[in-house]
Parts: sequence; C-alpha cells; structure tokens
Amino acid sequence: MPPETLAPTHRVSRAQGLLTAAAGDNVLMLSIDSSVYCALDEIASDVWSRLAQPMTIAELCDAVCHDYRGERDQILADLLELLTALHAHGIIDVV
Repeated sequence: MPPETLAPTHRVSRAQGLLTAAAGDNVLMLSIDSSVYCALDEIASDVWSRLAQPMTIAELCDAVCHDYRGERDQILADLLELLTALHAHGIIDVV
C-alpha cells in the first residue's frame, strides 16, 4: 500500500511506542512494534522535537520558516517529504 499523501492541513504528531535517544544534535529511534530503526539529522531532529504536541503541517512549516532561512515553498516540500517517510515507517501519526 503506498504511503498516505500528506497535505499542509493534516495534523501530525509523534507516534507512541518509540524508544528515542539523543546523539549530539541527532535523534535515534527504534519502533518496538515494527523493529524500525531511524536516525534523524539535526534539522529533522528539530522537526521531531516540535511534534511533541500535535500540529498541522502548515503550522509546523510556519515555525520552521521562522527559525531557518529558505523559501517557504521549498521548506514545505522538504517537510512533506520528511513527514511522508516518517509516516510510512510508523514514526509519526496523522491525527
């Protein structure tokens, strides 16, 4: 089954049941249920930290745009790519 197509209006949050550990500026995580291991770089780790509370992808994009330099359209495209991959691996939930 292909991953769900995410849109800026979708509300996303961290999935439950993950073991996480900080490794410098990175976050390492393991899903107990699916045995999926994931390592997030500095920026993806920042996105992960922002998902402690559910928010829409548009809200997440606004927050990221506030803290990073870049065109909003490109940042949104990058977020959608990251979040789609995390959702496909059960790392985030669409709520």
